Amino acid sequence: MSEIEGLRGNFWPSTRERDLLRFLLHVDEEESRRSWARWRPGWDPDAPSSEEYRLYPLLAERVVALSLAEPHLGMLQGVRRQTTVRNLMYLDQLDDVLATLDGAHIGTVVLKGAALVLSVYRNTGIRPFQDLDVLVDPQRYDEALRLLRAEGWEALYDYDPGLWDHASSLRRGEVNLDLHRRYSRELVIPGHLDLSWDLTESVPAPRALRSGRAVRVLAPTDALLHTLAHGTLARGPVNLRWVADARQLVESSDIDWDRLTRLALAFEVAPVIHDALVFVRDTTGVEVPPPPLARLASATLPLLARRRLAAFHTLRPTGGLRRIPVEVDRYLELTRHLPAAEVLSHAPHYVLVEFTWPRVRARLRPRSG
Repeated sequence: MSEIEGLRGNFWPSTRERDLLRFLLHVDEEESRRSWARWRPGWDPDAPSSEEYRLYPLLAERVVALSLAEPHLGMLQGVRRQTTVRNLMYLDQLDDVLATLDGAHIGTVVLKGAALVLSVYRNTGIRPFQDLDVLVDPQRYDEALRLLRAEGWEALYDYDPGLWDHASSLRRGEVNLDLHRRYSRELVIPGHLDLSWDLTESVPAPRALRSGRAVRVLAPTDALLHTLAHGTLARGPVNLRWVADARQLVESSDIDWDRLTRLALAFEVAPVIHDALVFVRDTTGVEVPPPPLARLASATLPLLARRRLAAFHTLRPTGGLRRIPVEVDRYLELTRHLPAAEVLSHAPHYVLVEFTWPRVRARLRPRSG
């Protein structure tokens, strides 16, 4: 994890990771080559970090584009071919999921990796993804979940509908599916859950599935907001792929910067969106208009909103008594969709569930059908 002067938080890529991103993504080829010269000597191709490995297909493309003499190019291209096959297999599973939901006339929007592969990346194997993410009309969420379970999708764990309910994690065979009723825990308007769905703008993906089925994805502006908010979550390891996704969206799409600003203000995430855009601009060289950056920078948030934002975007040490602030942050994440009064009312249940022995916890946690 890294801190960068002028940007809030400690979840940014390290200096070495920024060199890799500049090589892969910078619009100036000479800057890209300079970044390669700094990054390449310390690279062990047989022992990449998980985030480096996920960038191998893009690395293969960039090495070829810049005509670099890289002895491990064949290996990188092999990873890209493997990614292509895996992505196609997942997209076939997506086709089956959408067929089930389309048959019941349930509205769907595909999110994250699969959506980006079908919309802003030129080739299926450039952007790996490890699961499927499908947002459905929250008014018909329970029905969608029942239909998919009838098709063999099994829930990975039970859910408490009062707290961690932005998505259900399902699995069938080797494929994972997150069925969303909201974008994420963070992109919500407390007390107005369905408003998130109502605010969503979606468009047909430029590419259909192999069956010819059309797929709806987030409109570019909404997808950029989701990418910036989700990519900068304080998790380990620090996410790198979001920078590539954001650059692709900005370069290949017509971003409505006024809409992006309005959504960031509505969801009370303006400070993070501002800093993420600054990072993308400075790392890749893509142009971000100054006026929306100024509007985002001047946004003021209420105290609870600031504290909730910090919970999502601050990496904290764990262990011993340090577990307490970590659990406070987690609780603030899980209850992001609730107004302040309900946050307080759910707190005793959360404490009982998380701080009691497993045998007691199993009895306390409500089970969904």
